[in-house]
Amino acid sequence: MPSETFEKSIIVNRTPQEIYDYLSHPNSFVRLQPLIRGIYNVQESRNMVGQVMYTYEATEELFFFGFVKYDNHLYVNMTLADPGRIILQEVEAPLNVRLKQLLKFDLRDDGSSQVIDSIELNAPTGLLGYAVRTAKEAHASLLQELKARMEG
Repeated sequence: MPSETFEKSIIVNRTPQEIYDYLSHPNSFVRLQPLIRGIYNVQESRNMVGQVMYTYEATEELFFFGFVKYDNHLYVNMTLADPGRIILQEVEAPLNVRLKQLLKFDLRDDGSSQVIDSIELNAPTGLLGYAVRTAKEAHASLLQELKARMEG
């Protein structure tokens, strides 16, 4: 299946631990990622190496042709992969669309953090272009909203 990767980053005037603490529960992503309008059925567990994991479902609000609204149902596995530094999310969407998100928080010399959002997106050939365009816009907005929430 075709795939594409991209990365976006932003500087946030908070420590990596503060940002990590804020994002370490799925409910923080409601409207942080602007398409996510609801998160539900959150289950907490631990994987074989003891990392905290959440499985949950989300509703993503998509618009086609600028006005046709579609509620996209997502299944997500979130792993707190490296406490205070890395969160991994793996998303399954309809029509065989898959997204992996790696959020990394690096301390800068001035005490702020660089937040790096790395995305790998897999989708059927006919959907990949739309999925990538939508994801790039959504994840750029996610970083801007994160900065606003953390610094506001």
